[in-house]
Amino acid sequence: LRAAFADAAPPLADLLARPESWLVWPLTDRAAARPMARGRIALLGDAAHPVLPFLAQGAAMAIEDAAVLAHSLEADRPVPAALSAYAAARIERVRLIQSHARRNGRVYHAGPLVAAARDLVMGRLRPEKMTERYAWLYGWRPT
Repeated sequence: LRAAFADAAPPLADLLARPESWLVWPLTDRAAARPMARGRIALLGDAAHPVLPFLAQGAAMAIEDAAVLAHSLEADRPVPAALSAYAAARIERVRLIQSHARRNGRVYHAGPLVAAARDLVMGRLRPEKMTERYAWLYGWRPT
């Protein structure tokens, strides 16, 4: 990492020099657990549906899971049925977010030609359009 940024500005070079060593780890992807709940056990967050970081929704999805799980458990039904309802309520949204994160990963790490086109398109969009693009994501409310 230090070699890759050998010509960096002094503040960045100083920051990179602080750790004794740097670790590299792969980003892995896995489809949402099927099922996310079984019997009296439910998975939430990354345990149920790890998501690549290219949509910045990992923690948000865990919070959403908790809200839906709490709502499901409030209903007057046996715990296994409540957990099954939680899993059913979450699976489609989870898969949608995972697919958008995967797509963003491909777009963000595109080769030079695609990256140039991406930068041109994103540069012409106003901030409002970028926000509207993900209204479905940021406007979510538990039912």
